[in-house]
Amino acid sequence: MITFLIQSPSAWGMKVERSVRSFYGAYQIGITETSRILLHGTTVHGQQYLSPGAERLPGSYYAAGSPVSNVFAHTNPDAHVAVVGLGAGEIASYSKPNQDWKFYEIDPLMVNIAETNFKHLAQMPKPASIVVGDGRLKVAESKGIYDILILDAFSSDAIPMHLLTLDALEKVFLPHLSQRGTIAYHITNQYIDLEGPLERLANATGLQGLVKHDRPNSAGHLSDGSPSDWVVLTRNPAMTQALKTDGWQNMKQGTSVWTDDFTNLYSALKRKTKSG
Repeated sequence: MITFLIQSPSAWGMKVERSVRSFYGAYQIGITETSRILLHGTTVHGQQYLSPGAERLPGSYYAAGSPVSNVFAHTNPDAHVAVVGLGAGEIASYSKPNQDWKFYEIDPLMVNIAETNFKHLAQMPKPASIVVGDGRLKVAESKGIYDILILDAFSSDAIPMHLLTLDALEKVFLPHLSQRGTIAYHITNQYIDLEGPLERLANATGLQGLVKHDRPNSAGHLSDGSPSDWVVLTRNPAMTQALKTDGWQNMKQGTSVWTDDFTNLYSALKRKTKSG
């Protein structure tokens, strides 16, 4: 995922509190007037409000009214939820007391950041379990069956390609998805449009696919919510119907199914049109 804000932190008023690096990249944690922010390079990967009483409220890509908030609004209060990609743990703001949550995170340093610099995990009504390692491999190894599976991992500001193939869907994710389960892909990116490839996955597997392009006040602060793009593939007709009332739409047709042996990244590049 990638935000549309690509200026340096100092250009938009962030005071850096912590800078750390791992094999997977460099991270900065800092504060603005309203929020604590997590950056990977110039890419925002979560926030937390500073005001007392607002710390558990989600913002950025996960703010109230965002596509992912729509998904959780129609999720059972006793659902089993898995999230591939931890970030600041902001999505945990949607957890409920009777839900079981599990995070899969490849970078141990990210786990440390989420647990040390942010409070989303600590404020969950029921603690989540965290599995460190590659999300695809670890989900495959697990015995869990999930009602909601969120793919929110990032690599070079996009979902890692090995999470977007037919092999991953058929051999890993669908076997761990409940009979009325839903997979949500966070595909926000300035340069790559993953809607088409995911439509082909839905078509190949008989899943119902929907997309939502959310554009809140992108000129405002992060506390106003960030632009985000999400796709859901679901086995649940009720989820499909409910999301359509929230403005989700049918997906545009893609050109080819991506597999472990074949991807066509060029076909997914966003083309800028010339004006006037």
